[in-house]
Amino acid sequence: MKIGLVGTFDVENFGDCLFPELYQHLLYQHRPDAVISLYSPAARCADILSFDHVNALPAQLHDTGVFDEDALILIGGETVGVGHSSGTFNFPRDSLSVYLRLWMMPVMATLDPDTRPTFCGLHCVGAIKMPATINAQVADVLAAANHCAFRDAFSVSWITSGDTAFAREIDPMFLIDQLTDAVGWQALAADHLPDGFADGAYIAAQISMGYGGNDLDAWCDAVAQIAQQTGYPVALLPICHFLEDEAFLAQAQTRLTQRGVRAALIAGRINVKHTAAIIGRSAGYIGSSLHGAVTAVAFAKPLAVLGHSMDGKHEGSLRAVGVSGAVTTTSAGLVACFETTAGSDLPAARIRAQNAARASFDRLLTAMDAPRDIGPIQAKKAQNTAQALHDREQDMMPVASFQEIKRRLLRALHRVPALSKPYRALRMRQKLRRATGS
Repeated sequence: MKIGLVGTFDVENFGDCLFPELYQHLLYQHRPDAVISLYSPAARCADILSFDHVNALPAQLHDTGVFDEDALILIGGETVGVGHSSGTFNFPRDSLSVYLRLWMMPVMATLDPDTRPTFCGLHCVGAIKMPATINAQVADVLAAANHCAFRDAFSVSWITSGDTAFAREIDPMFLIDQLTDAVGWQALAADHLPDGFADGAYIAAQISMGYGGNDLDAWCDAVAQIAQQTGYPVALLPICHFLEDEAFLAQAQTRLTQRGVRAALIAGRINVKHTAAIIGRSAGYIGSSLHGAVTAVAFAKPLAVLGHSMDGKHEGSLRAVGVSGAVTTTSAGLVACFETTAGSDLPAARIRAQNAARASFDRLLTAMDAPRDIGPIQAKKAQNTAQALHDREQDMMPVASFQEIKRRLLRALHRVPALSKPYRALRMRQKLRRATGS
């Protein structure tokens, strides 16, 4: 059986690049003869990814013939949405946005009688907030997928249409500790731990720009307090490289040192398994990465998570497995979060999360074996709605709008390395100044 895993594997982000590692591991346990390939929007392997080839997702609505797999599975991330952006994936207006490439095209491929895939699954994905009318159209298209489940209650509540609603499933990343044994994880962590940092005797900490109101001093105050209470040094671990974690954490290292904390930055874009190992072999995790938090739960470690809101992916995903008191929207709340989770029954939370995650994955496998029950009327409705969403997406970005002109200029700039490199460096300096006040 040929299986295509779909996701943003071209983004230098821990969670996005860890998904294929885990799904391949789990799929091989049940289908050892499976041939697994990857699909992503830009068809580029992120530096932190273990795989050496990624296929391109179709850029146009009717280009479904590129798939040669029997099954396509969209895995993880906030991938269900509509609309172009000027950020990581700045695609031309007359092509599909990153969102439609990710979730819509696998569905469309299974509805095309001239293409090979007969199964489309969306497993534990997240949705972005959109107007209710768009949510309903998205739901009508997703109803034609063989299997669709979201990772949090908020996404479930948004993507509905009439009687059409989708299940909430548990993120399989809670099973990440099963990729290898304790000895293997310890060896992976040791490859990158700073000198003098002992296994199980450090705090893994991470923050991305944009969290906690960009108040780095408040974050360092909280981390310093946790470090002093536990007596452990702090390993500053870049996770969201595309958000320039390393540069931000370099600033944090200086400020933590000034507070009397022994802190060391783990520099460079290390493989995702090494990143998971550093969290898993720590004495606790402080961060803004959802899958940093999920990894901490998988290894039964205390955690304190900084989110944008209490109705977002962090709180929603952890609440789904009964982990409470771990998320805050302010840096000042991190200390209480760490104390709360450290005083909780972490092994029980881990077992609960992993049992639910395995049951969730088993339901995906069951759906893959089930006969397809999409009739021609439902298929036609999905195809018509997909075309309407495609047209609506283009209307959302008028040709002469400031945003579209800006997007075109940015694409032209990034095609010229002699211009794009200094521009990126300038933007990085501006972001750091805004985020750190320096």
